[in-house]
Amino acid sequence: MRFVRILPLVLLLSSLPSTSAAQYVFLDANGDGRNDASDQLNPTGVTEVDVWIWTNENRDGSPASCVTDPSEPLSINSYTVALKVLNGAIEFGPMTNRMSFSVDQPACFATYEDTTSTTHYHNGWGYRDIFPPGRHRVASLTLRVLDGHPTLVLEGRSSAQPSDVTGFGTQCSTLDFDNTFVLGEEFVDAGGIGPPIAEAGGPYYGTAGRPIRFNGSRSLDPDGMPLDFRWTFDDGTVLVGAVVEHAFATVGHHTVTLLVTSESGSDDDVADVDTVEPFLPVANAGGPYQGRPGATVPFNGGASFDPDNDPLTFQWSFGNGSRATGAYPHYAYADAGTYEVRLRVSDGLNFDEDVTTATIAEPVNHAPVARAGGPYEGIVGRWIEFRAIGSSDADGDFMTYRWDFGDGKVGAGIVSSHAYRAPGAFEVVLTVFDGLTSSSAATGASIRAAYGATAFFEGGRTIVPLDDPSENIVVRFEPSSEVRLAEFDPDLVVLRVATTSGGVVEVPAAPGVTEHDDSDGNGIVEFAALFPRDRFRELADAGEIRGRVDLELTGGLYGGGSYVGALEATFIRNDRFDLTVTPNPFNPQARLTIFTKTGGPVTAHLYNVHGRRVRTLFRDEPMKAGRHDLVIEARDDAGRTLASGVYFMRLVAPDGAITGRIVVAK
Repeated sequence: MRFVRILPLVLLLSSLPSTSAAQYVFLDANGDGRNDASDQLNPTGVTEVDVWIWTNENRDGSPASCVTDPSEPLSINSYTVALKVLNGAIEFGPMTNRMSFSVDQPACFATYEDTTSTTHYHNGWGYRDIFPPGRHRVASLTLRVLDGHPTLVLEGRSSAQPSDVTGFGTQCSTLDFDNTFVLGEEFVDAGGIGPPIAEAGGPYYGTAGRPIRFNGSRSLDPDGMPLDFRWTFDDGTVLVGAVVEHAFATVGHHTVTLLVTSESGSDDDVADVDTVEPFLPVANAGGPYQGRPGATVPFNGGASFDPDNDPLTFQWSFGNGSRATGAYPHYAYADAGTYEVRLRVSDGLNFDEDVTTATIAEPVNHAPVARAGGPYEGIVGRWIEFRAIGSSDADGDFMTYRWDFGDGKVGAGIVSSHAYRAPGAFEVVLTVFDGLTSSSAATGASIRAAYGATAFFEGGRTIVPLDDPSENIVVRFEPSSEVRLAEFDPDLVVLRVATTSGGVVEVPAAPGVTEHDDSDGNGIVEFAALFPRDRFRELADAGEIRGRVDLELTGGLYGGGSYVGALEATFIRNDRFDLTVTPNPFNPQARLTIFTKTGGPVTAHLYNVHGRRVRTLFRDEPMKAGRHDLVIEARDDAGRTLASGVYFMRLVAPDGAITGRIVVAK
């Protein structure tokens, strides 16, 4: 016969949980179709063993069903058997299939040679045939006892080969949908052959006079029948039960014998026990302790221990007749004094004591120490955080904090915030109070009106023509290092100018128009605000301003406060005869801007302070009415560089004559 492994018929997985009521698989050694005490292995000859699988009922005769859906048939189409030998050795013969598969040679899951040893056996058969629920004699196995009085048990999964299992294939959808019922996972009832096996555990170790736990729960009965347990100790004590406790009174070597009995027979096992002298516990009262009358003192005996890990009991004596129990008692002395505190710990057999002291005294208050921090700096309207975190109290008392900010306002807390309404230098005083005494510390707060900013017209221009309302003007400004660009509020930007009458006029920038870049290439990112030109004209008209003027750019910050930047401009109108020179002073070049109302020839001369003409810029130059921009250089008619100083420009046009003052810089 050719043997073939066909795993798709039986999927062997180990992740399914066991169930409490299930099918029944057992071994029968006398051919009566049952598993009971009459089934024995021939100690000297051959034993023919039948393998039975009941798919429709349990060992006790109760109905069995599919674990996932009772309506599904619990049929059988394949089977595998894993056997384990205990207390001996067995020679296994080949397994003979007893299922009436529709082919002469159904699939055999393993060869005889690779699944057999003297302590383990595994094999199985299967085909496509589906057998209905019922009692099935699935296989026969011939075996011979080689050594000992062996017990033969069925394994859910063989410890020698985890992929070898006892189970059967079925149409039932099992918990992991592999259609395989596995012993110990989908069902638990199984019956083997042979006497029970006693397992006393051990060897055991313990302390004389203390209970030792003895565990015989690894003992087993091959057919799963209940076991009776009887323990006999060498000091004459007898106890019953799978798990018992017993204390030996003497130090030395002892033995204990476990006898297990079932309907299948009995077996015994001997375990060694060694006992030693118990160790003394160690008391640690902690301390020394301190406190004041009426206040609770926490005592700590947690450092006490027992080398045998026995549980300890604690008895405290506080030196004034009072006592307490537990590892961590709390006690309040009524009177001042020094008391002897004694702790006794016991492990139930032995005890140990430790002594410490508790000094109870009336409290001596130490004044707290105030630390106001600072000095602080800020601007008007912007919150400053005042911090007293360096303050302390030597007694650990709770402290309250009061701040006097020097402007008539006060605050509280270890951290307090305040915004000043006016610039100036203010004395800030912190007072801390511990409930009995207080102390104070002073620091300073230097408050400026606003942060500084560098403001300039985009492109470096300073001339602002007022008669073309269609053109907008962009003012850029850079923040100081004290404030971040992200704190600038673009909706609060205004330009201010002082009027000739002593007042102040301001115009707002277009709302929400911002730009962030570095237009002048100095490495500082700028904020840009856009002003329509007609607003500059409003500014000039309201302030009765013409010509050069000093402007002030101001704005608000999201965190409170403001910033101020100064810039210079020259307001000009093209509805009159006028001229401007920018920059002024200049060297070596400047821009000359001329406004004419009437077209015609224009002449420009440059004179020094003595009235001597040093250069003719142009003569009878034809110009239309309007604005004209020209470039002039600081040179005389011979091309020589003009000396630094004051000069006058005389402009003659059809509109008349006008003189302007200019300065040549070094």
